[in-house]
Amino acid sequence: MCNPINRAMLPGAHGYDMARTFNKRRLFLWAAEVVIDIVLIALSGYLAFLVRFEGAVGEYHNHYTGTIAIVIAFRLFFFHWFGLYKGLWRYATIQDLISIVKAVSVSSVAVVFTLYFLLHHGYPRSIFILDWLITLFLIGGFRFVIRVLREFRYRRSREGRQVLIVGAGDAGEKMVREMLKGPSLGYNPVGFIDDDPSKQNLTLHGVRVLGGREDIPKCLQRHTVDEVLIAIPSASSHEVRGIMDHCRESGVKVKILPKISELFNGTVSVNRIRAVDLRDLLGRDEVKLFDNEIRGEISGRRILISGAGGSIGAELARQLAPFEPKGLIFLGQGENSIYSITKEFEVAWPDLPVEPVIADIRDREKLKKVFKQYRPEMVFHAAAFKHVPLMEFNGDQAVENNIFGSRNLMELSSEMKVREFVFISTDKAVNPTSIMGASKRVAELLMQDIARRDGTKFVAVRFGNVLGSRGSVIPLFKRQISEGGPVTVTHPQVTRYFMTTSEASQLVIQGAVLGKSGEIMVLDMGEPVKIDNLARDLIVLSGFRPDIDVKIEYVGLRAGEKLFEELLTQQEGLTATKHRKIFVATPDEIDSRDFNRKLDRLGRGLLKMSDTELVDSLKHLVPTYQPNRDDVVVTIDGSSRFRVIDASAS
Repeated sequence: MCNPINRAMLPGAHGYDMARTFNKRRLFLWAAEVVIDIVLIALSGYLAFLVRFEGAVGEYHNHYTGTIAIVIAFRLFFFHWFGLYKGLWRYATIQDLISIVKAVSVSSVAVVFTLYFLLHHGYPRSIFILDWLITLFLIGGFRFVIRVLREFRYRRSREGRQVLIVGAGDAGEKMVREMLKGPSLGYNPVGFIDDDPSKQNLTLHGVRVLGGREDIPKCLQRHTVDEVLIAIPSASSHEVRGIMDHCRESGVKVKILPKISELFNGTVSVNRIRAVDLRDLLGRDEVKLFDNEIRGEISGRRILISGAGGSIGAELARQLAPFEPKGLIFLGQGENSIYSITKEFEVAWPDLPVEPVIADIRDREKLKKVFKQYRPEMVFHAAAFKHVPLMEFNGDQAVENNIFGSRNLMELSSEMKVREFVFISTDKAVNPTSIMGASKRVAELLMQDIARRDGTKFVAVRFGNVLGSRGSVIPLFKRQISEGGPVTVTHPQVTRYFMTTSEASQLVIQGAVLGKSGEIMVLDMGEPVKIDNLARDLIVLSGFRPDIDVKIEYVGLRAGEKLFEELLTQQEGLTATKHRKIFVATPDEIDSRDFNRKLDRLGRGLLKMSDTELVDSLKHLVPTYQPNRDDVVVTIDGSSRFRVIDASAS
């Protein structure tokens, strides 16, 4: 005999019970809605007679009782037809109101046609108009009263983060509507801030516009506010910084909706809210790439990336992948970082062949083996020792890696007929004051020298600091803030150029395509940023007050550092390319024989040299190298940036 089936023991039985419970609840709600509508429809008809005959219905009472069933039937049919029973009353919207108008209007036409023309009832025509108006009022009004009561109850009972919303436009309205709809989101809108004078003291969904941006400090004092939300997707970095300044003293957290360019599907919702970060304050524009040109250069080619486990090397790999290279060779010293980027690509780009290679660029024989085995057609050389003070005390390693390691890659690329070699350089190579900067400048000159006598296309791309890279000051500041401070800044006036990792990598790829052999491509880094301001911004972004909650200490310039970075030497001019963020530095004239003789002498005696002898050797190779120089930036045409020569005029 078969045992009866116990549903509770079946897989998914819990879901089955939940679905059954949900269906019962939905059926009950539907029945309640229909009953309420029947009562309201009947009441509307009777009120129409009362209004029309000023309370003395008299003989028309029989007309009402004899036809109300027909009216109810038509109303319910068209209410269902127009989807009035598919929504929840507590979430009634303007779209629901439009549906109610349509359903009541169409059902009224059907009632008029049936009673007046088919059944020939002697209704006064004004009854139909009054019935239409009263039905709209009762059916629509009852639904919106339910929503208002729900929101009122929610506002009185809800708990969560008290939010001041900057921007009473479309995005701000959607934010508040979503917050009021969803108690579980944990947001309680306190008020709006908007500079539009016509919106002052008005309310939106019951939330008042408290003032303009200059009133933010006053609002933060008068109201309990946990977070300030910038709900202006088109806000510029200048506007975001201004709002941050208004919030600085209070220590309140500031969050933001992504910019329009980040809202790919156009959806503005609470789940898009994120913390303000340095990208919002630096004003970096979206990078526009010439995709077709890049694809023509990258597609179907084997590409080797040195330093592929580093922040720039890894991001270069991510940016190259969509252009469908034949394969990527990840070369680096650090096994963990190479393993990490390889595993990432196995998930993100499973069809793209990836070869992880652990190798030191100073090991020429190993590199030779790699080139013969994988036959790369392009090389992106991002491997380098970049930490300025650390390299001052390990100068021989900076020189051996940044100069002679680069030389190994360049010469092997030439020997193996690599199509293109892209060297990642730095603004610290310009008028260097550090061994690291001098070593990168020597590598630039070496690249230009090899390019003059070789068929391989050699291009260098020079840019400044990268936000969030492992050698950047940002991770240090974040750690110091998390530990309660102090945050150490070298000098109150020190400035640096910054760009994001993705922007730098995209422009490197674009510059590689645009550049001619031997050229140094200079990226537009925007305006220089004071490190002191950067530290203060990070403290505020972390929800603290600079100099009050977290102290800032000035510790003095470190070995090899200077106050200002530069993008050009005094000898270099700058020519525009067709990409507005990429320029070409005029190449220096060098004596190839003398340069290589000095370079060979440096290589032979490197490990035997004293620090002083090493610095002197670098000075012979880079005449502009002045150790520990900390004077002001060399300007061109009185500008702290650089002069651009229009390419079309040359």
